[in-house]
Amino acid sequence: MPRFLGDMSAVVGYAAVLVNLLSRLGVNVTGLIATSAVATAVIGLSLQELLGNLAGGISLELEKEIGVGSWIKTEFGSGSVNHVRLRHTSITTADGDTILIPNSVLTKAPVTLLSNSRRRMVKFILGYRRNPSRVIEAVEYALAASPIEGVALEPKPKCLITGFEKDNIEYGVQVWLTKPGHEQSALSAVLMRIYFALARIGAPMRPIAQVLDIHSEQQAAEARAESPDLIAALQHIPLFRMLNDEETARLAPRLKHLSFAPGEMILRQGDDGESMFLILSGRVSILLTNDAGLSQQVAVLQAGDFFGEMSLLTGEKRSATVVGLSQVDCLRLDKVDLYDMLNGRSEIADDMSLVIAERQMELAGIRDQLDRESSTRRIQATREHLLIRIKRFFGLPGSTSA
Repeated sequence: MPRFLGDMSAVVGYAAVLVNLLSRLGVNVTGLIATSAVATAVIGLSLQELLGNLAGGISLELEKEIGVGSWIKTEFGSGSVNHVRLRHTSITTADGDTILIPNSVLTKAPVTLLSNSRRRMVKFILGYRRNPSRVIEAVEYALAASPIEGVALEPKPKCLITGFEKDNIEYGVQVWLTKPGHEQSALSAVLMRIYFALARIGAPMRPIAQVLDIHSEQQAAEARAESPDLIAALQHIPLFRMLNDEETARLAPRLKHLSFAPGEMILRQGDDGESMFLILSGRVSILLTNDAGLSQQVAVLQAGDFFGEMSLLTGEKRSATVVGLSQVDCLRLDKVDLYDMLNGRSEIADDMSLVIAERQMELAGIRDQLDRESSTRRIQATREHLLIRIKRFFGLPGSTSA
C-alpha cells in the first residue's frame, strides 16, 4: 500500500504539471478535459473488470481482514493466503495448489475466514452392554492426558452420547482443531487415541462379530500366562528374581494387558498409583520435571524393561512421566495381585527393597543433575538481563539489545 500510494501521488503530480504547462502554452485545458472525460468513460467501461480488481485490492489492503497467513474459504476453494496484490489474491490449498482469486470476486462473494480453533465432532458406536459412563471417562482421559499435535488443550475434548440406534449407542467426541487445512492428521491421531482407550477397557471398536469367541477373559489370561515368552520376561525382571517357577506361573495370569498409542501419556509425574508396568513391545520416554518446571528425558525404555515399581510397592506418587514413543504393548501388575505372594514369603519383599534402592539412587543422581542445570540456566538468564540494564544505564555499546 505505501508503494501504491507513492505511485498514485507521482501520477497526480505529473498530471498537475502537465495541465499547468498546457495552460501557459495557451491550450484550452477545459475543453481538453471535457474531451478526455468522454474518452475516459469509454476506456473505463472497457477496463471495468480491471478497475474492479484494483478497487477490491485497495479495499482489502485498507480493511486488513484478509492478510498473509489467513485461511479463507471461497467458492473457488480454501487455503492459506500467500499475498494480496492490487489485482488478485493468491492462496495455497492444503494439497499445495496455488489459486489466484480476482479481488473483485473476494469483495462481492461471501468469504469465510477460518478460525485457528475449529470444533469438530468425531463419532463412533458401541454396543449397549458397554457402560456409557465408563466409555466417556476413558475416552476423555485418553484425549486430555497428553497433547495431540493440531488439537487444542482448551477447550478440553468432550465425549457425548449423540443417539441410540437399534443395536448400538452412538458417541461423539468434540475436539478443537488448531491447524486449518491439516485437520486429517489431527483427526487420525484422535481416532487412534479413542481406539486404544476403548481397547484398554475391553470395548474395542469392531464390526459385528461373525465368529463367537466362547473363551472367557480368565481363560485368555491363563493362555497368555502359559506362554514361555511371558514367563521368561517375568523371570528377567530383577524385581522378581526371588520368585520360583511356581510363583511366576501364579503371578502371570494376574497381569493385565494394555496398549497405548504413540505419543500417549502412560504415567504422569505426581499422580497417585498402585501398579507397575512391564513393556512387551514398543519404546517409552521417561521424563523428569523439577520444581522450576524444567522437563528432561532421562531414559528410553523398551521391551523387557519395567517402570512404576515404586508406586506398586510403597504407594508413593509417580516419580516420573512416561510417554509412548511408539505403540506400546505392556502388562500391568496391581498391588492387590501381589499381596498374597508377599504375604507368604517376606524375603521377596526384602530383595525387592534392594532392587528399588539401587534404582532410586540412579534416579536421584539424574534429578540432582537436572536441578543443577536448571539453576545454571536461571543464573545465566539473570546475568544477561542485568548486563543489558547496566549497558543501557551507562550508554555502552549493545545497550539497545532486548
